[in-house]
Amino acid sequence: MKRLLLSVFAAAITAAFVIPAPATAGDITLSGQYRLRGEFRDKATFTKTDSQTNNYLQRVRLTADAEVSD
Repeated sequence: MKRLLLSVFAAAITAAFVIPAPATAGDITLSGQYRLRGEFRDKATFTKTDSQTNNYLQRVRLTADAEVSD
């Protein structure tokens, strides 16, 4: 988790230096999406024993759109 936070922080600092100084953001739109999906499988291993599995899958997407003007 620490490695992920450090990489996001490093990417933000890099992006701050890449954008030219005179450019300003005119319109910034931030949005995101979070999806959670549950799965239940009965006899998932195809063996004689009764096996049941429960899985919860999640996905997070963050987006930022910026219109840059001089």
